[in-house]
Amino acid sequence: MFRTKKLVALLTALAIAATLLAGCGGAPKSEAGKETAKIQSGMAKEQVIRHNVGAEPETLDTAKITGLTEATIVGAIFEGLTRYDKDEKLA
Repeated sequence: MFRTKKLVALLTALAIAATLLAGCGGAPKSEAGKETAKIQSGMAKEQVIRHNVGAEPETLDTAKITGLTEATIVGAIFEGLTRYDKDEKLA
């Protein structure tokens, strides 16, 4: 029983050490390796957001919007400029 616990502890320590060493690997040296690293980091080459709202908005003037399409677009535009608290009220 004691020997099994020792074996499990040793294997766990080895797994942790292997994970740490793999995570601390050096950066790639070649240009192809740099591109691979950039792709693996989740960054796309072209930084574009496409949002399908289904219909063409009549206006983007915030004083004149009346439809859901316009409200969705204006909400997306101002999303980074406004924050809501836990009660869904503007903070």
